[in-house]
Amino acid sequence: MKKIIAAGLLSVLLVGCGEHDEEYFFKHQDKAETKLKSCEEKIYAAIEKNDEKAYEKAFNDKECHAADAALKKQRQLDYEKEVAERELKKQREEEARLKEIATEKAAILEQHKNATWQTTISEYLKVECNQGFLQAPSPSCAAWKEIYDEAVTSGKTELLQFSFLELKEKENEFCNLDKRSGSVCSVWEMATSEQGKAELDGLDLSAIETKKADYCKDGSYSTNCRVWTNEWNQKSEELIKHFLNEDEIFVQTYNSCLTEIDKIRQSNGSWDERHQGESTIRTNSPCLQAERAYTRRGMGYDPYKHYIAQ
Repeated sequence: MKKIIAAGLLSVLLVGCGEHDEEYFFKHQDKAETKLKSCEEKIYAAIEKNDEKAYEKAFNDKECHAADAALKKQRQLDYEKEVAERELKKQREEEARLKEIATEKAAILEQHKNATWQTTISEYLKVECNQGFLQAPSPSCAAWKEIYDEAVTSGKTELLQFSFLELKEKENEFCNLDKRSGSVCSVWEMATSEQGKAELDGLDLSAIETKKADYCKDGSYSTNCRVWTNEWNQKSEELIKHFLNEDEIFVQTYNSCLTEIDKIRQSNGSWDERHQGESTIRTNSPCLQAERAYTRRGMGYDPYKHYIAQ
């Protein structure tokens, strides 16, 4: 019984006079800093004296680790608090900025309340909104940009009610005086390209080829011609792959093309007429794609010389 009582008293004494833990140091940051400084000094002194035992004692000191952990925990909390405060400040500044933009936008819309989308775009291009690299635009410029974007959307919606050919006829109406990037003409170009692509979607290669004159009248580098070229390239590649995967269809198409070419070669026309006739066949579908499939199949680089045995 005496041993049990003695052990109990010893335990109480150890708790009362024992080592300070992380919780204690966390509540007493100044003492944690003092303790950690003392620990570091003991470690450096042991290293200088080459005293391994003193080094291990200082390095393994539980209070040293507790003080270090408490200080790190406080630093993390301080950092998180700082980040939260920065985010809150940023959020409030953004809310204030958006409010300013909304006020500017309302004033601009009131001033131009009867403006068409074309007029709105023209007015926007007059606004001086140059800004430095990574610099946010002024509230007035930001408001004008929102109004401009809405005008562009409105303009495209209106123009997409017309067909591709109808839009082409309206080029002078929208592009006569201003062809700058972002102008009314740019909106017309976007709508015309989008409508042109939509009207080519779903057509087969032969049908697309009949539309070339409508799209490329203004030259191969025009926006509309690039739309046509992209659609043609896509459909052409699909047909070439079809010829690569379907032997029977490839052979039938290739031989059929060669038959037509032979008729031209054996005709009584002049050399120029025969050359032009053969070129017309070979540069149009499906003979052009059959020729490219012939090459991709590794059958040679000089097609339409001999028939392929079926």
